[in-house]
Parts: sequence; structure tokens; C-alpha cells
Amino acid sequence: MELTGSDGEDDPFEGSNVTLSCRTYQYTKNSYPPKWSYQINRNGLMQIIDEINPPEGIKISRQKFDYGGKALHENQLYVSDISPNAYAFQCQGSGFTENISFRAKELNSDSKLKSVQLEKDIAQNLTCFKGSQNARIKWFKDGKEYLGQVYSDSTSSILPLQGKMGENGRYACQWKVSFPGDVKYRNFTVSDIDRIPENDKPVIIAVSTTFAVLLLILIIVVGVKFYNDKEALIRLLNGNANQINNQSPIEDQVEFLPYDRRWEFPRSRLKLGVQLGAGCFGRVVKAEAVGLKGSEESVETVAVKMVRSEANVSAMEALISELKILVYLGSHLNVVNLLGACTKQIHKGELYF
Repeated sequence: MELTGSDGEDDPFEGSNVTLSCRTYQYTKNSYPPKWSYQINRNGLMQIIDEINPPEGIKISRQKFDYGGKALHENQLYVSDISPNAYAFQCQGSGFTENISFRAKELNSDSKLKSVQLEKDIAQNLTCFKGSQNARIKWFKDGKEYLGQVYSDSTSSILPLQGKMGENGRYACQWKVSFPGDVKYRNFTVSDIDRIPENDKPVIIAVSTTFAVLLLILIIVVGVKFYNDKEALIRLLNGNANQINNQSPIEDQVEFLPYDRRWEFPRSRLKLGVQLGAGCFGRVVKAEAVGLKGSEESVETVAVKMVRSEANVSAMEALISELKILVYLGSHLNVVNLLGACTKQIHKGELYF
């Protein structure tokens, strides 16, 4: 007895036609043709194939040759448009049983569920491959048969997408294989990239507008506060001599003391150097002053005091008050003498003396 497959040693692909041959040599008086059985995916017992009424996709041909008291039975089993499963076929004769097994491979095996992302106005295709030229592929979208444009040839069925609004959704291609009569699907999920649904646009616009308005208000509030703080520093520096009360201690009226512009020193002639020391709010750096009034040297080494952070309004107010007290005191043996001050950029947070 011999059992062979006529399509080569490799496992066939889905939709292929498979031919199996079974030959038995028997004495004529005991001869009867072999019987075919099959099993799919190792489920259950072998099922005998009824040659008169075989399953869909199966056909059996039979030939008998007599050779001097012996009979040669040659049976061929034709399986058309096969489904992707594991198969076992058995040929059973008079006292002989032979088996052959193989697995049919999927054509659309890259993914049972394929995700596709659409870009605006960029064409893409959904493709299902055919195993058999006679296979008829149907397309569905969101559970309903797709009635749009589809292209088909002998090997595939193609549904074109154009990257337009409304093309997103759940797509599926469906086809039927002859044996064992399975209905197969390939599913696609199509979604948009950076695409806002029409129904969501009013909400997005409203949220964006509200955010923009709140941001603008915040910018205005911060800007106004920044402007008011700088104006307050300038007013504090200028003081108001008319409000000074000669009957009250001067230390209680520092805010009214005016700054004497004769102490102003050009910032361009002051070269800052390394830091000498720092406190909670201020710091002192070594500097070189060019053309300092009253100095015999063209370049004088000086110490310059400034705030640690130009954004610290409280520290700037304290530094302005200290400057005005030094201007008020003038030269004194027990006090570090003021040589000059740079106040013209006070609106930018720069105050050096």
C-alpha cells in the first residue's frame, strides 16, 4: 500500500488544492477499494468519507487494474480550496492502514486584527489575499456590508481608503473556503491620526478659547503687577521731601528721603568682579570704577552692593532705603562711605552702590 501527496513536501497554503493518492495491491478474490477518512485539528475520531456524498470541497476518483490474480486499486482524493487547519488523512485497505498529515498555512497570517492609522488625504489600502481564484471576498464596515469601491484580481481583494473624514471604523473581509466549509475573516481597525471628530470640534474650540482667555488674563495680571512694582520702586527712590516731618526721627521717614542725583555713577564705567560676601537678600562684589569723582587714580577698586535676586521686590526696597540713608548721612568716620550709585536701570531690577 502507498499513500502520497502530489503537491510536494511543503505544507500547502490556505486556498490550495491538495491531491492525495492511495495505491493498494491485493488478491483479486479479497480485493475491495480502500476507504478514506479524515480528522481536522485532532478533534474527535477519524471520519469516514462517503464517496457518493462527500463533504464540500472533496472529490474521490477510483481506478482498478487486474494483474494475474492481483488487483491494483488506485484512489485519488482531491481537496479543493483548503482551509488553514491541521489535517490528518487515512487510507485503509484490506489489512493495511496508512496516514498522512499536514497543516495548511494562512495567507493573511500577519495579523488577525490589523490596526491602520489614516493621515489626512493620504491613500492607503486594506488588502485580503485569496487562496483560490474562485474565492469570493465580501467586505464589511461596522458590521454592515461595504458597498463602496473594491478592486479584485486573482490573488487579492483591495479596499482603497483616501484619508477622508468618516473612513475610520471597523472593517472586515470575509471569504469561504471549500473544505471544510469554514467562513474566514480578517479584521481591520481604522483610526485617524490627529483628526478631531466633527462633533468634538465645538468642545475643543470652547476649551481652547477659555484657556486662551485665562492665559491672557494671567499675563495681564502679572504684567500689571510687575509694572506697579517697578513704579513703586522708582517712587520710593525719588521720595517726597515735602512730607518729611522735622519733629519725627529721620529713620521713621526713610521712604520720604529723596535720592540725590549727584551720586549717580555711569554703569558703563563700572566693571563687576568676584563676589566678596552675601546675606539673605543682598551680596557684595569686588569691582573696578573708572573715573571715580574725587579719586586720584583713573581706575579705583571698590566694593559694590546689590540684591541677590532682581525679582525680589522686598530686597530692592530695603536696598533703596539703605542707599538713601547713606546719601543723607554723607561722609562719616564711623560709616563706610558712599562713593556712587547706579540707579538708572532700577526698572530692570538693577541697583548698585
